[in-house]
Amino acid sequence: MTDILGATFRRSARIGGAVGATIAQLVEYLARSRFLAPAGQKELLTRSVKRYGKTLADTLRVERVTAGAFSQGARGRLVVANHRSAIDIPILLELTGGHMVSKSDVANWPLLGLAATRAGTIYVDRSDSLSGVAAIRVMRTLLSDGDTVCIFPEGTTFAGDEVQPFHPGSFLAALRTNAEIVPVGIAYEENSGAEFLNESFGNHVLRICNRGPKRAAIFIGSPIVVGEKARAARLAEQTQIAVQEAVNRARALVRDLKI
Repeated sequence: MTDILGATFRRSARIGGAVGATIAQLVEYLARSRFLAPAGQKELLTRSVKRYGKTLADTLRVERVTAGAFSQGARGRLVVANHRSAIDIPILLELTGGHMVSKSDVANWPLLGLAATRAGTIYVDRSDSLSGVAAIRVMRTLLSDGDTVCIFPEGTTFAGDEVQPFHPGSFLAALRTNAEIVPVGIAYEENSGAEFLNESFGNHVLRICNRGPKRAAIFIGSPIVVGEKARAARLAEQTQIAVQEAVNRARALVRDLKI
């Protein structure tokens, strides 16, 4: 009985913390951004998204260790990662402060949809080819302006460390934008329960909130500079190999450092 009550309390506290953080961050951003010029709004959004990602990951008690670093400069950045858990999202938000690419139904979720939209999320309806074209245009504009866009080109979540083939569509956005592609690998400790498989998103989040601390390692690989004659399919293959290497390095961090 005590264990059940303890689990219920932990789950409620973490859900409440996540909801509170979402509301607080959203209200603060809306209140401050209205007085800023576009450049100031852009800078504020990046800082707010990073802070929001950190707050969510901390609320879920995810212990993180990161190796590697992003290069500095005005070049746009397409961050490409493997996808295993909903936790991947706050991890990438904290690291990059960038724009996530997400399935379109997220926009209709209570509160979270509003927060995601205000954070500059790019929505894609996979059943609508025109939606994909529109998303690529938005991504291309952002990358050309020196912004960061984060994608999970495996298309869905999988178990294990084997990186699945990447859909090449998203890589079209990186062509002729002077952007760089940055491979990122994420690995969780074994038996962490972080994987999102065969369950609804709501049940997945509830289960994550109910468990104890989760340990994650993130490895940021060397950037891939997109050449003038690059092709999306080849970029997808090249990046998949680089992300697999990053995942292997992240797994080694989990094992060797025993985080």
